[in-house]
Amino acid sequence: MQNEMIERPTARYGRQRLSRRTGRLIAIALTLLVVVIGVAVAAVAFTRLSSSDVEGELAGYRILDPTTVEVTITVTRDDPSRPVVCIVRARSYDGDETGRREVLVPPSDAATVQVTTTIKASRPAVMGDVYGCGTDVPGYLVDAS
Repeated sequence: MQNEMIERPTARYGRQRLSRRTGRLIAIALTLLVVVIGVAVAAVAFTRLSSSDVEGELAGYRILDPTTVEVTITVTRDDPSRPVVCIVRARSYDGDETGRREVLVPPSDAATVQVTTTIKASRPAVMGDVYGCGTDVPGYLVDAS
């Protein structure tokens, strides 16, 4: 006995569907396509979310009064000859941001520097932190220095 496909009357059974082999090939092709797309998305995400040219880390904070926080950050950059901007903020007990300030970190000889600034808060603050740093320095910060 051989495995042969039996021709069935179209009027009674409808048109013949794809064979099992063709169906398997389509399933394999679609699976490979999904895997390739997944790898491409992961590669793009990795390059965009990997370490940046500048990193800011909280070195410490001090509550000066209920609405004033002094924040010290450590800034490390690949090219210390370029100015960078960091956003520091004051936060309340419930975690809400109650104050924010952009800080210009001017060019220096060292790749890692510490910067201290004060932030005024709209509500009582219990901590300070660094939101992030970047190399895209707004013109009003450069002109103000």
